[in-house]
Amino acid sequence: MKLYIRLILNAVYVVTSIGIILPFMFSASDDFLVLGGFAYILSMPMVLFYANRKLINKAKEYINEL
Repeated sequence: MKLYIRLILNAVYVVTSIGIILPFMFSASDDFLVLGGFAYILSMPMVLFYANRKLINKAKEYINEL
């Protein structure tokens, strides 16, 4: 159940980021928000990795057992 909730929260984070936050930041008239949008999109993989590092390690261990 924890895995399912974590996957749903990851999906919500990605969809919200790509569908709502990034279009707002890229279409802003302020240069600071546009640069913030680029920083935000570059930091998304790091945030997802940090949030899911235990899950990633479990997947690595499972693959190594095969």
